[in-house]
Amino acid sequence: MTEPIPTASEYASGGYGRTADGRPRPLTPKERAQAERSASIRGESIEQAADRLRGTRR
Repeated sequence: MTEPIPTASEYASGGYGRTADGRPRPLTPKERAQAERSASIRGESIEQAADRLRGTRR
């Protein structure tokens, strides 16, 4: 099963963790809470956890 190729509108909507101009999208409060919990469990920074959860790891 392959990942569907995101359309421009999906990128613009921020569904892929990035805004239309390609910058990382700010986290929603729910995502931030999830990232903070994950970061504390795994011992990583909140930024790392957020990138991993969003799939925008560099």
